Amino acid sequence: MENSTIALPPSRNPGIKAPSRSPAKKGTRRHISLGIFLFALLIAQYIIPIQWQQLAELQSIELYKQLTGFAIFCFIMLQWRLAHLRTENRTKEARGNLNTHQWLGVLAPVLIFIHSTQTGHEHQTALLFLFIATVFTGLFSFHTIKIRKQWFIFGWTIFHITFATATIALLSFHIYVVFWYS
Repeated sequence: MENSTIALPPSRNPGIKAPSRSPAKKGTRRHISLGIFLFALLIAQYIIPIQWQQLAELQSIELYKQLTGFAIFCFIMLQWRLAHLRTENRTKEARGNLNTHQWLGVLAPVLIFIHSTQTGHEHQTALLFLFIATVFTGLFSFHTIKIRKQWFIFGWTIFHITFATATIALLSFHIYVVFWYS
């Protein structure tokens, strides 16, 4: 009779150690750190407004506001590329796009700051808060904080996509109002 052994999973086989979970990649830690820093600076700007004279002068120019607003619009549409790839079942491309999506999301507060350092009217404040909520949930995704619980992934996805969709809706209204009244 031949000597056969049963291959147990590494955690149950006494001679083999289970692979340990590797810590978050350096790139992931960097983007979370930079994202939190930029996010905190943006929030601080609205709590304790600091006036940058040159930026305030630029933001008072109508063409500047339109160009930076268009840049933000293009940025948001680019961020929706990941969702598009996933709905098209282009999983390999979506995985490749995830890192870009995360890094661009980290830089979102800079775009908002360049566009406007004030909260504006009611719908503009709501748009700002939705945008901030989208960025905030993005910073703490299951990809970055490594929580693989089904309830967390499901809940996080619902919140992030809901905030992003509401941002698009309110952004469309904002564009309509801006061009209607200018």
